[in-house]
Amino acid sequence: MYLWQLRHSPLSLLGSTDTEIYLSQAEQIARGHWLGNEVFFQSGFLYPYFLALFRLLFGPTLLPVYVAQVVIDSISAVLLCLLAKRFFGARAGLAAGLAYGLYGPFIAGSCQLLLDLPILFPLLAGLLLYSHAKERCNPGLTLIAGILLGLALVSRPYLIPLLAVPVVSALKRVDNTGLTGRLRLPLIALLGMLLMLMTVTVRNRIVGNEWVFTNAGGGFVFYLGNNPEAEGGFYLPDGLGIDDNPFRYAASTLTVPSRELGHDVTWSEGSSFWFNKGLSYWREAPGAAMRLLLKKGALCFNNHEMGDNYDYNYLKFKMPLLHFPWLCFGVVAPFGVLGMVLHRRRLFELLMLYSLVFLVAASQVLILVYTRHRYVLAAMLIFFGSSAVVSLVEWWRERRFRKVLFSVIALSLLALFMFRSAGVADVRFRSALTLANGLWNVGRQEDAYRAYDEMLRLNPNFSDGARDYAISLASVGEKAKAIEILTAMIDRTSVFPQGHRLLKELYQSKAPEGSGGKKAFGSGARNTEDDAVNLAQGYFRQRRFLEAKEVLVPTLQRFKDSGRLVGLLAYAEDHLGNFREAVELYQKAHALVPGDSALAGRQEVASGFLSLMGKDLSGAKAAFTRAVSSAPESAEAYYGLGVVLRKEGKSSEAAAAFQKCISCAKTQDRWVERAKEDLEKIVNVDN
Repeated sequence: MYLWQLRHSPLSLLGSTDTEIYLSQAEQIARGHWLGNEVFFQSGFLYPYFLALFRLLFGPTLLPVYVAQVVIDSISAVLLCLLAKRFFGARAGLAAGLAYGLYGPFIAGSCQLLLDLPILFPLLAGLLLYSHAKERCNPGLTLIAGILLGLALVSRPYLIPLLAVPVVSALKRVDNTGLTGRLRLPLIALLGMLLMLMTVTVRNRIVGNEWVFTNAGGGFVFYLGNNPEAEGGFYLPDGLGIDDNPFRYAASTLTVPSRELGHDVTWSEGSSFWFNKGLSYWREAPGAAMRLLLKKGALCFNNHEMGDNYDYNYLKFKMPLLHFPWLCFGVVAPFGVLGMVLHRRRLFELLMLYSLVFLVAASQVLILVYTRHRYVLAAMLIFFGSSAVVSLVEWWRERRFRKVLFSVIALSLLALFMFRSAGVADVRFRSALTLANGLWNVGRQEDAYRAYDEMLRLNPNFSDGARDYAISLASVGEKAKAIEILTAMIDRTSVFPQGHRLLKELYQSKAPEGSGGKKAFGSGARNTEDDAVNLAQGYFRQRRFLEAKEVLVPTLQRFKDSGRLVGLLAYAEDHLGNFREAVELYQKAHALVPGDSALAGRQEVASGFLSLMGKDLSGAKAAFTRAVSSAPESAEAYYGLGVVLRKEGKSSEAAAAFQKCISCAKTQDRWVERAKEDLEKIVNVDN
């Protein structure tokens, strides 16, 4: 039913960078390039082969792939049912299978061209087969089980510690077979898992001429989850040189390592570089890193679904079937935790399953939290939770009300923890952008415009989205609308380099009206200081700060002691987001024009935003407070002060600062609209 709805919805065009990479790899494989031409950057080496098989059989249509994934996911529900039945009984098996089938994120995930849900099939099949093989002492079944488990390990390298689990559980068990007998089957399972891992390693060696164990992207992903700008979910900091084109994404992660190390790096060197960069964050800011770790732990065990391009919250918002109150993580997790506690004495019997819970949770906490990376955790919690449901029913029938009461209290406390406010931003706008780009690429312009507009309604400050929207508009000749989108975003965000460059291209160096025309500054022409000022101010009115800077820099070589020109250049750097340069230039301008209080105020504002970017709240607050003292009518100073106060949790004081910002605002003041939005959010929270 969900697939049928998806086929008749624009959301069928929703994709992601990962999806595009898998599809491009599948296309290469279908053309006969079976090994590929570079080291695997992402996990899930078999998924492109899976897609390639369907391309060879059915052509480029993706419907057969979706149908196959729906069938595979349905089988996974049966496998979980059989696994729970094997360890906890028939009623627990039925509860586990039904819970899997009614779990909302699994319904949506089955129709996504990603490996995260299909990988549950070999994992659950391997676990079930291994338990059967141990019972029957069957080496052949054990080897097959190991190979199936190895597929899961290759697809999710953080599961690699599972290699040791069969051996550890065998060492702990005591029976009459002796150590050699107990280790025989675990070692065979270990061999099967290693066969799959070595297949990928050897393939990487052949195509990339270097030994990469599973994939080369692990270090980069670790850094994304451990850096000063990380917030627990997926976030790509600026300045990393990452190309969002799926064909260049992997290679672009080597740009920064190559530049900083002074030579072209290999995949292994690039991964090590990013991993060490993440570790350096822990060494340099252990307090902040520990707070981030705790935040990720809280996000991991929260009902909120952390999305990326495939955002479950966006899909729920759009797809009728998902409006139904399906089972969610906040429901299955408390039962799962209770089940794990109830069966703690069977730890070594269920060591593989307990290990899966802890490994997936640890990967989220150590790296970053993602809905689709949490699928394995959800499946295992459903497995353990099924036993808790059966236990509660049995205790009720046996009138063991004390145990029921304690369990209900525990479940309630866990649910309160799971359903608390996640305190994270709504990221549905990313899905709206991906959908808009997909619609645009297939020529559905009007639908794409609606999706772009929806994206900006969901997040009016999404600069990447504004860039893509403007590029789409400009490509069909709607330059005026594209300029409007870009200038609005420049006034709403502190750093938007791509927007400034694109705005320059759209104007095609045409001088602003009423500015006297563009002169050849710095090329020997005898221009006056007033000419430069008029032209720069004309550019400022059109928010063309990049072009204003290009006029002011060479002009200052002739008029080095002009406080006006230095102040204007500082203003341009300020609006370009170059706050450090702006502070220095404001200082120089104030020294040349010592009586100008406005310059002193702008210097402090730029200093405040520089501190904010470095997450120095105390420094930012001090700078904005000084700015208010120097320039009491500065709307930007009050806005910055409001941002700091809100981050400190002082809502009433922040609201007063935002109100003052709005009352002081003039036409050219930045971030006034953001002040209105922030004030509205504070009022809504208070209400």
